[in-house]
Amino acid sequence: MPRPRESGLDISDSGLFRGLMSEAPFAFAFFDPSGRFVRVNSTFTELTGHPVERHLEMTPGDLLSADLATLIDSALRRIGGEGLPVTDQRIRTRAENGDTRHWTVSFFPMREDDLLLGTALFGVDLTERQQTEEDLRRSEERYRSLVESQQQLVWITSPSGVAVEDAPQWRAVTGQGLEEYLAHGWLDAVHPDDRPGAEEAWREALRGRTMFEWSYRVRTRASGYRHFEVRAVPIIRHGRVIEWVGANSDVTPQREAEEMRGRLTDQLGAAALRTARLQGATALLAEALTVEQVVQVIIDVGRTALAADHSGVALLDQDRASLNVINSGGVPDAPGISGDEIALSTTSVMTMAVNSRRPVFAESPQSLRNQLVDAGVEDERIAEFLDGTDERVTSR
Repeated sequence: MPRPRESGLDISDSGLFRGLMSEAPFAFAFFDPSGRFVRVNSTFTELTGHPVERHLEMTPGDLLSADLATLIDSALRRIGGEGLPVTDQRIRTRAENGDTRHWTVSFFPMREDDLLLGTALFGVDLTERQQTEEDLRRSEERYRSLVESQQQLVWITSPSGVAVEDAPQWRAVTGQGLEEYLAHGWLDAVHPDDRPGAEEAWREALRGRTMFEWSYRVRTRASGYRHFEVRAVPIIRHGRVIEWVGANSDVTPQREAEEMRGRLTDQLGAAALRTARLQGATALLAEALTVEQVVQVIIDVGRTALAADHSGVALLDQDRASLNVINSGGVPDAPGISGDEIALSTTSVMTMAVNSRRPVFAESPQSLRNQLVDAGVEDERIAEFLDGTDERVTSR
């Protein structure tokens, strides 16, 4: 006689088992030792696309697609031969609406003593998880592409600010090896003049758990330096910093553009100043009534324009082939100068400028010596002149 049911249900009741299997969120199928379907649940039909009744007493090859039938038959043969479970087999199926479904299935032998009663299949639909993983992968790829397009070097440190993870972009720029970069090794690639300030600012951000914003020069693989702006933020969870995430942006082109703008501004300012001086000189020359006044204007303007300590003027007398010194302006005697008249055949800085019809510049006594030597001036005359001055000379 069957034992009475106290609660109306018996855990060994086959009806209860069938109910649990039919409503289970995973796919279930049971095969007899010959490899025929004995039982499947409704979730399994989502994997195969056939109703429950059609599976019974059929083999996988009679009913399913070639790929799915081959996978099941292979697992059933392995279990029949080895008696061991076959787990985590990945398959893809296509639903009636054309959507691709992703599954993982496992096979387990069902035994009573040493007798194989059959094989149970359990399958889990991974489509949503697969889609989540794909969305995450795409998000990471987009983020990585965005970072790379902006030439940013992304890095991560421990809560204490120690580099514990690789930063391939940083090492690609600096040429550092992984061991050279880790811990505080990244500081070795920072310009020595910028290193103390950057290190102290980083420590201050760590102490205050505040955003780190700084700029410094970084030594590149080619041994040059490039300008970077860096920003890092603490990642805080449950009131604790779990890591720091930072990004370095290469701003070298912007810095170079700023420097070029500065140089152009200075040049334009200098040009404007020269224009103003020329306009002033023109006005003064227009008011000059005598040769002496004209000479004085030339001396004053020339001295101001060149920031010279002394300046002088000599007029060319083509008939006499000489220069007549009108106002020496305190210029020391130069080789070839005798009184107020200098013969063009005599070599001196003034006659060199007139005869060559080009300016003569000497930035130092040695530079002037070289030019006088090239012009054929005797060493004694050169020494006599240079011993009396260490000034730079310009002659036009």
